[in-house]
Amino acid sequence: MTYKIDFSAEYEIRSATLADLDKLSWAIVDLKGSYYKEKWAKKEQEMLDMYVAVINDFPIGYIWLDWSELKDNRTGEISTFTVLEPFRSKGIGQIMMAKMENILLEKGLKIAKTGANKENLRAIKLYEKLGYKITGEKQSSGTHTLSNGENINYFEDCWVMTKKLAEL
Repeated sequence: MTYKIDFSAEYEIRSATLADLDKLSWAIVDLKGSYYKEKWAKKEQEMLDMYVAVINDFPIGYIWLDWSELKDNRTGEISTFTVLEPFRSKGIGQIMMAKMENILLEKGLKIAKTGANKENLRAIKLYEKLGYKITGEKQSSGTHTLSNGENINYFEDCWVMTKKLAEL
């Protein structure tokens, strides 16, 4: 038998801490592996900003702004975005995206870029609802080394989606 719980809770969106990452095991398979060590190093070098949505100091979602691949002075990249399953379809993702778009605007960027796995119809639908358009495609692949030394290869076929935030 299953039971349903309905509740409301206040949450905030703030810059992530290393302690927050330790609490994201629901989304990140191996927090101690090379991929997340590299991402945290990028954060420390100010090449990446990491944000979390938290309830009572527990992260229920995260989103990153990647500054490492700024190719022009107009476009900022929103990447690595998810919300914990029970909190989806509650508007949290929309608010997180809006906050990232505002940060991009504050930095003088006029276009937001994000990506979505072609099979992730839920993400594509959200981005389109927020005004993003498919403007290209890319393949993403690589190898992550887990903390136990095991290598995991990945490959993603993604849509590139963009949204004009301000006049160019």
